[in-house]
Amino acid sequence: MALSMPSEYLQDLIVGYVLNNLNLAEAAELEQLMAEDPAIAQHITQEIAQLQRTLDTIYPNPIMPPPEHLRDRILSAHAQPATQPASTRKPTATPRHRTWQTPLGLTAAALILALGLNNIRLWRTVQTLQAQQQQFETLTYALQSIDGTQPATAIITINPNTLDASVSVANLPPLPPDQVYAIWTLPQSDFPATVDQRGAILTGTFTVDASGNIVSEDVLVPSLFRESDLVDRVTISIEDADAPQVHRGDPILIDNS
Repeated sequence: MALSMPSEYLQDLIVGYVLNNLNLAEAAELEQLMAEDPAIAQHITQEIAQLQRTLDTIYPNPIMPPPEHLRDRILSAHAQPATQPASTRKPTATPRHRTWQTPLGLTAAALILALGLNNIRLWRTVQTLQAQQQQFETLTYALQSIDGTQPATAIITINPNTLDASVSVANLPPLPPDQVYAIWTLPQSDFPATVDQRGAILTGTFTVDASGNIVSEDVLVPSLFRESDLVDRVTISIEDADAPQVHRGDPILIDNS
C-alpha cells in the first residue's frame, strides 16, 4: 500500500488518536483520510490496535476514550474491504517533522523514547497519565510526648494522592489566644528541601477547645509525603499564633517511628 502523505505525519495523527489529544482539525483530517481510502483506514486501524496494546502494557488502567464518531469510524474500518485505490490527497496541515522509528511491532520502550525526544506534547500527556494512575498508600503518624510520661497524643493521617491531612488529638490543653499548636515535617537530612533553622517544614497549625477538640485547623501537606522514606519525623510544638513559622518552641509531641 502506497500512502500519499508522509508516514511520520500519519503516525503522528495515529499516536494523537490513541492518546486522545488530537485537536478538532487533526481529528477531522484522520476521519476524512479513512473515509476516502479503505486501505488507509485498515492500515490506521491496525496501527491503532498495536499502539493501544503497547499503552495497555505500560498503563493497564483505561485512558479517556476518543470522540465517538471517530472511534466508530475506526472500528467500522475492519469490515471495509481494501479494494478502492489509494487516495492522492495531500495533508492539509504542515507535517510536523519527527523521527518516528515505530514499525507495527513497536515496543513500549521505543514508544516512550520517541515521545520523550520528539513530541513534547504527547510526552507530557503520557507523564500526566502515569501520575494520575499512580496511587500512594495512606500514611499515619502517631505522636506522643517526648519522654513518654505525658498523656497527650496526636494522630495525623495523610493522603499522599491528594496531599490532604486529618488531625486528631487527645489530652492537649487549650492555649492562650496568642498561641497555636504547630505541626512540623522534618525531611531526611540528605533531601534537598527548603527548611527552617531547625531543619523543619511548617505543615500546619491548630487550636483546641476546653474539651480537647480541634476547633481551628490549617494544614498544608508538602509533596515529599508522596515518598514516605523522605520524611524523618513529624512533630508538634507550641508557637506564636501570629508567626508560627519562626519556630521558637521545642517539640512537645513527636512521632514514634
